[in-house]
Amino acid sequence: MIRYTTPTIPFEIEADFSLAEVIVSFVQDCTQLDKVIDDYTVADGITTFDVSLTQEETARFDAGKPVHVQANAIFPDGIRVATNIQNVKFFENLLDQVVEYDD
Repeated sequence: MIRYTTPTIPFEIEADFSLAEVIVSFVQDCTQLDKVIDDYTVADGITTFDVSLTQEETARFDAGKPVHVQANAIFPDGIRVATNIQNVKFFENLLDQVVEYDD
């Protein structure tokens, strides 16, 4: 991913998260960003959803260092599961600032 951009990251998890509250965490050193997932689908035991990040959110992470990503699900009965941690590399952006569209 590139800092100061607005990526949408697709997730496909081989687990049935029906009725669960899902949280995706992005962690790099002391920086943590948690995104609550309100919209996901489950079909044939596979849970899919997208996570969108803002310019401000991607700017929080340093370029060139891995960001650890993990999804957690908590079910109504208190059972909690988590995916394996994946690493995503963040790249620098030459336009190192938040930009807005100007009409």
